[in-house]
Amino acid sequence: FGRLPQLWFMGEHDDNDAAKFDDGYNPNEKRWVFDILGEKMMPVRWEKVQKIYLDNNIPAYFKTYKGIGHGTDRRINNEISTFFEQYLN
Repeated sequence: FGRLPQLWFMGEHDDNDAAKFDDGYNPNEKRWVFDILGEKMMPVRWEKVQKIYLDNNIPAYFKTYKGIGHGTDRRINNEISTFFEQYLN
């Protein structure tokens, strides 16, 4: 895990938070997420997760796309493709 290049991305207006729903997290897991990372996904939890990766030297690239909600566009899809293509050979 610590050697695997990773790309994490979100739209700055993404409010689709799986931790708020019962089908993804049980009550104990939700409390753990909220207590450690915060209840507000953007930007609080998103920034804390980035710090955890950085503090642990995980080779992850994080990108927040301005003007985007829970979705992608052609520009984002191209950047994702470019990221993965650099590791294919």
